[in-house]
Amino acid sequence: MNGHLKWAIGGAVIGVGLYYSGITSLSFSDLWPTSPNDNNGPQNSVDRSAYQNTLKWPVETGILSKVYATSVGARDDRVSIMMFDARFDPVGQLFIYKGKNAGRCSATLVEIDGYKDTSGRPLLATAGHCVNRNAIQAGLTQFVTNYVGGDGKIQTYSAHVIDAKRDYVPNDRAILVLNTPLPAGLKPAKLIPDYKLQAGNNVSALGYPADLAGLQAHFSCEVRQAHPYKINTNCDIVSGQSGGPLTLSLGDKGQLAVVATNSQVVHTSEIAIHDPYTASFLNTVHFLYKSDDEPTRAAPKQPSQPEKECVAVTAKSGLNIRSGPSASFAKVTSVTYNTTLTDLGIKGDWHSVRLPNGVEGWAHGGYLKSAPCQR
Repeated sequence: MNGHLKWAIGGAVIGVGLYYSGITSLSFSDLWPTSPNDNNGPQNSVDRSAYQNTLKWPVETGILSKVYATSVGARDDRVSIMMFDARFDPVGQLFIYKGKNAGRCSATLVEIDGYKDTSGRPLLATAGHCVNRNAIQAGLTQFVTNYVGGDGKIQTYSAHVIDAKRDYVPNDRAILVLNTPLPAGLKPAKLIPDYKLQAGNNVSALGYPADLAGLQAHFSCEVRQAHPYKINTNCDIVSGQSGGPLTLSLGDKGQLAVVATNSQVVHTSEIAIHDPYTASFLNTVHFLYKSDDEPTRAAPKQPSQPEKECVAVTAKSGLNIRSGPSASFAKVTSVTYNTTLTDLGIKGDWHSVRLPNGVEGWAHGGYLKSAPCQR
């Protein structure tokens, strides 16, 4: 690392990067070329030929600038990640579309220690500055990652973001909800809230940078300062790695253990800044609940009762299915009058339901009635 900041010039997609107090965001407004082969950024000594074109790029994109926010100096300690190491499959890319261009951040599929999602859908952890609610509501935010399928071949998982909660300025973290269930071969990382790091602890920073192809990691970098709401490290990160995970040092097996998200770099220094996930933030996320506070479920069934319970839609104009038990949650889809739904449980006036096509969500009980299940 060295002390010279390379500014990230943003703004073509969502807005300019955030610059304040001598700190520069690794802005998702940086644009990525059509494929990694088009990248002319600085190269490290790792042979990346095996990783070229391993990701299916969702759209053709343009390059705004090849000058990036970075904490990398004279020695670049990032290494390319092997595609066949399943521990890293949850780390992917978050695209925000506009026309033929796409802004890009990194993000991680997570299960959150001590918390569950009200709809049971996949969750993403990323940086707050990587989230734009207008783009989410317009269906223009997409997560993409690769994983090894049961046949031993590289598969691509792609899903759209349908809901989000972000914490932005002075913090920089977010939790997102995806619309597509995870395939059997793709396992989320473990997010650990309120993990107590100390100066001198070893951590690892991962993400998809704008200057190198494929997933990159700086293993065993060091915590310089640890505060309740900010973590400073000497990890090598570059634009595009915003929202990527800061993890505990890795063993040979098991899940990634995520404790924070990549956020910013500091001017004229080798310092990278990461935002930890805290219970105080997660408790404000409207689609999460603590694992010890389960939604009320239907009464246990007697042996003589049907294996499952169903309801039918009574609203003549149809009924919206939402991502959580409130009208404030994002609309997932809608169903027509008299559609039969599987009743999975109840929270207040809302029913957790499964549609005939397998999609799950929440429907208001005022527009439902008991009905026989269809075979």
